[in-house]
Amino acid sequence: MPVFTIEEFLARFPQFDGQEDQAVLMIPEIELMVGENWNTATRKIAAMYLLAHMLITESAGDSLPLVAASLGPISVRYAEPKLTGMLESTEFGRRYLQLRGKSFVAGIVVV
Repeated sequence: MPVFTIEEFLARFPQFDGQEDQAVLMIPEIELMVGENWNTATRKIAAMYLLAHMLITESAGDSLPLVAASLGPISVRYAEPKLTGMLESTEFGRRYLQLRGKSFVAGIVVV
C-alpha cells in the first residue's frame, strides 16, 4: 500500500494542484527514501514534505553555487551537492529533515 495518495498530498499541499502527473511519477522514489523502517507517526507526512521539496527543486532546475572561476583557459567549478544542504534549500525540505530526525530511535548495542 502506498505511503499516501495523490489526493491526500493535494489536500495537504493544494499549491501543487496541476502537478499531479509529475508528482505521481515521483511517489515510488519517495517511498524508497521514506521506507517502512520509519516511525509510522511521521512516515506519511515526511514523505509528503519530501515530495513537495522535490517538486519545487525540480521545477527550479539544478543550480549549484559557483565556488571557483577562471578566465583563461576557461574553468568553472560548482559546489558539490550535499543531500542535507539541498534539503535545507526549501521550507518543505527543512520540515522533512525535522521529521526524519524524530523518526528513528537510537539503538543500544549490548555486548
